[in-house]
Formats: sequence, C-alpha cells, structure tokens
Amino acid sequence: MKELAAAPPAIPPDLTSDMSRYYPDFAATYSELQTRVKEAITYKEHKAVDQWRVDEAEADLQLVAFELQKGQRASTSFMEKYLHDAAWALNHHIVVQLRIAKPAPPPPSPLPPTADITVTPSQILRGDCAMLTWQTTNATEALINNEAVSTSGSRKVCPEENTNYLLVANGPGGRADDQANLIVTLPPPHHFRIHFDFDEWAIRNDALDTMSKIATLMREYPEMQMTVEGHTDAKGTDDYNMSLGERRAKSVLDYFLAHYGLDPSRFSLISKGESEPLVSNVTIDGKDNPEGRAYNRRAEFIEKR
Repeated sequence: MKELAAAPPAIPPDLTSDMSRYYPDFAATYSELQTRVKEAITYKEHKAVDQWRVDEAEADLQLVAFELQKGQRASTSFMEKYLHDAAWALNHHIVVQLRIAKPAPPPPSPLPPTADITVTPSQILRGDCAMLTWQTTNATEALINNEAVSTSGSRKVCPEENTNYLLVANGPGGRADDQANLIVTLPPPHHFRIHFDFDEWAIRNDALDTMSKIATLMREYPEMQMTVEGHTDAKGTDDYNMSLGERRAKSVLDYFLAHYGLDPSRFSLISKGESEPLVSNVTIDGKDNPEGRAYNRRAEFIEKR
C-alpha cells in the first residue's frame, strides 16, 4: 500500500470479463471510482493535501484490481475496505473543486445569418422612385448587387429599367441572401395637339404655349422623337385635304427649326387629311357642324416609342 502511494499516479487498470465475473458488484463500484480517479489524475492543479487523496484513491483501486485478478480466491473483506477508502478519498471536497475546474464546454456554433429585402412599390413609371429596405441578423457584412451596405437600412432608388436587387448577408454562421425585383414601366407617350384656322396652316397664337412645352421637353430628352400628324375637316376634296394636312405638319416643323433649332431628323411628318376626325363634321340631322370642323383642323404630336 505504501509503495503504491509513493509511486507516481497511474490510472487503475480496466477490468477484464474474467476479473468481473465472480464479484460483479465490486467490479461496478470499481469502474465508477476508476472514472473519477482518471479525472482527478488528469487535473494538474491540486493542492498538496488534495493530491495525496488522489494518490490514495489510485492506490486503493490498484489493490482492488489485484484482488479481482485472483478470481474466487479474492478477499472480499480487503476489496470492501479498499473500495470504501477510495470512495472516502474521492468524496472529499476535491471532487467538488474538480468538477468546477473542468474546462467549460465549447461555445455554441454561431447562428446563421438571415437576409430580407423589399422594394416599395414593386412597380414604378420611369422617372419615379421606390424605397428599398433591407434587414439582416447575425451578419458582419451585407452587400446589395455586390456593393457594400450597412447590415440594415433603406434608401431611395430611381432606376431607368427593370432592376433586381440581390442582398447577401455574411457572418460567422455562414451566408444568406434575398432579392427584390423592381419593374420600371414607360409612362404613356406624350401627346399634344394644336388647332388651325379654316384652310390655314400658320401657327396660331393660342398654340404657342403648347409648341414651347414640346420644344422644352425635346431639349430635356435629346433622344425623344415626335410624329407630327396633320389633320383637316371635311371641307374640300380628299386630295386637297391630304395636301393641306402635309402643309400643316410641315408648318409645325418649320416653326421648331426657326424658333428652337431642333433637329428635323427627330420629327416624322404624316398627313391624315380628313380621315380621322375627332368629332363629326356634321350634326345628327346632317347639317354642317362648324364647331366640330374647327376641332378637327389640327396637328397631333405623338412621342415615338
């Protein structure tokens, strides 16, 4: 016993099936105490008095193992005493300290990131804007269409065409993504109208504001093109009115060239003659309708798409 206690600590041996056969109760107690001795031996920071108890428990179990090797010839009184002594040593407060001193379990795995992105409204007219809003969790980095952004935020977007916004969130727990699609539609084509006096193609004073608006718009959008349609009332022959419609359309172009210097290649001139009246040139009872004819004497400006 003294020689075992003086020797360096050694983990008591595992029991074989032969050693456990005759005394299963002693073997079970031995295995439980052996596990506790293994923990105590591998812990290197005992106080001296505590280390002595570890050594004693180890020596006691070594003696129990020696007895169990004898099989039926083992001394049950010896084994009972040594197991009791080992349990006494291990049941001291060293066991409590040892369990507290065990390394803390590893931290839990980091949570995976989440990503959420929305665009409101989801459809706009070209020239309008929408609000892009995004939020992430458990992320250290966020990107929208490969551009670094804050992990959560919002901003106004005004694209000229359909745009898909891809949000990517990266964090210790991995990667997440979400996307939002913004549909951009063209507004209705610009459409203007001016009127002419009977059998005339000169630009009237009441048409000058409209002509100015058209010129300003075409300067603002250099790629814009216009179709100019010349229309007439029903007075005169078809051929005459087709020619009159051409003169009205040409008069409009000449005005833009003279007053605003617009490129003539941006205009397409068409004569509709009397073929497309806005209102009837005659009343219900077949009489002449001067007001209707006045409304039909016109030029239509239609943005080309």
